[in-house]
Amino acid sequence: LAPFLSMDPVTLPTVLGWIGKDYNANYAGIGQTRISAFHLILRNFPDLCNYPSRERKLRQKIEEEYALLKAGNASLTEYNDNLKQRLEEGEVENTSLREQNKKLISDIEKLRSNKRQKVDSS
Repeated sequence: LAPFLSMDPVTLPTVLGWIGKDYNANYAGIGQTRISAFHLILRNFPDLCNYPSRERKLRQKIEEEYALLKAGNASLTEYNDNLKQRLEEGEVENTSLREQNKKLISDIEKLRSNKRQKVDSS
């Protein structure tokens, strides 16, 4: 069946027509052989009749699902990167707020100390 793969699509119908004809009706083996060959060709090359094979349908379905999964993965990767960036920004902001909090606590302690000194001196 390998020659049919490289055959010109224009001549293929003629060859298939010849395979379907009975040239010698007296010899039963020829008719059976030709029918069997025709059956094997159509079975092994279902695309000849523009009817997709089961394997081709399955492959196409898998390729579509793969494309959807790949797009979903890209979307999730982008979302994950965005979350990482927001986390890093949050950590920077948290560090800054902790420093401000320490400064405010220090200022409060200084004010309390100054108030005590004023109360003690009076």
